Amino acid sequence: MVDLTFQFVGSDSVTYSDYCGVIPNDLADVGELYEGGVAEGSICVAVPAGADGLWTVSTTFGEPLFLTADTAATGT
Repeated sequence: MVDLTFQFVGSDSVTYSDYCGVIPNDLADVGELYEGGVAEGSICVAVPAGADGLWTVSTTFGEPLFLTADTAATGT
């Protein structure tokens, strides 16, 4: 099984990974997926308000993948 790790790397090079507690539709509750499987869920990482930076997703043994958030979709 491969675990996913989500972090936020601020433009000041500070990494945030503090967990927010219980959230609805937690991605951690998704079971094992096989080839072609798809899952949706929520994650929550405590990040200072207005922080600028990139999200990272990585596996246990993999290099991080850097992502941006589409704030236009959420209105925040």
